[in-house]
Formats: sequence, structure tokens, C-alpha cells
Amino acid sequence: MMSEKAVGTLVNLLYGFVERCVMKRKGQERMIESFKQMKLVSPELLKERVETIKELVQNEMEFYEIIRDRETEEHYLHFAYLHLNIAEGGIKEIFHHILPLEAADVIGILYGEQEYSFPDHWRTSYLRSGPDGGLVWFSPVEGQGDPEIGKKVQEKLASFQADGSFDEESMKKLFAEIEKMIDEDEGK
Repeated sequence: MMSEKAVGTLVNLLYGFVERCVMKRKGQERMIESFKQMKLVSPELLKERVETIKELVQNEMEFYEIIRDRETEEHYLHFAYLHLNIAEGGIKEIFHHILPLEAADVIGILYGEQEYSFPDHWRTSYLRSGPDGGLVWFSPVEGQGDPEIGKKVQEKLASFQADGSFDEESMKKLFAEIEKMIDEDEGK
């Protein structure tokens, strides 16, 4: 049995789809540019066009939510995380990543049947924090080095996050270990 909120979400998804089909058939479809067609998405445009469908995870280090572009009816997975910049004296920075989702992805995530954690399940191009607070497209496939070393670094980061020690000394140790792994890999 589906909850009222889940039924409401499905109804909204279907309503948007049907509305676009009817407008397209009548030749009344508005020409609105998708974020997927833009090179840079400004924070102002995001605030204007995006609404939250469902918050998935929120803690002191990271945040996940499914969002929808009101203009295009496209859905995205929004991931934000807190980064402690040790090199700049411990300044806290928040970075945003926005992954386009298909309707099946939205439903799978809403019902807990599809994994979505970053970076493990982000295999297609997505928007990420860029210049002047805007978001730029990034391809996780282009320009990647050895996938084995990438996997080892991801495992090291996951282990670090699970340990929960985010003090300056632990961060320095983590960076030194990652740098050593990369140096060893390049020396092969």
C-alpha cells in the first residue's frame, strides 16, 4: 500500500507528463531551456525554477533531496556537502552537485529501490559547484585516471567518513595517505 505522499508524488509526475504531451500536441509547448542545455546555471535561476520534491538525507556533513524544475518538469538529485578547507584556516564551504534523473530513477529512489549515494552511483554527467556560485557540467568519465586507484581512494574516503574523526590531524593523515597511494600508482 502506497502512502498518501507517495501517491501525491506519482500524481504530480504523471500530471506534468500529460500536460506537456497535451501542450505539445496543440503546438503550445513553451520553449524553455533545460538546465541540460546550459553551460552554466546561476544560483538565481535555480532558486527561481527549482522546488523540493522530497528530502532524502540530512545530517551535519551532507544533504540529499529530489528536486524538480518547475519550468521543464525535469527531476534531479541534489547532493550538497560541507567541506572543511584546512588550507584556508578551517573555512567551511558547501558544495552542490545536481544529477539529472529519469522518471524511473525518481520512483526507484523514492521507494528505496535505487541507490543514489555520491560518487558511487553518479556515473553520468551532472552539475557541480563552479565559478561565482553557479553550477557547471562535469562528466565523471572524462579525464579519469586509473580506475583501480580511483576505487582505492573512494574506499579510503568512505572509511574516513565512517570513522567520523574530522579533526585537523585526521584530515592531514588522510591526505598524506591518499597522496602516497597516487604517487605509488604513478611510479608503477
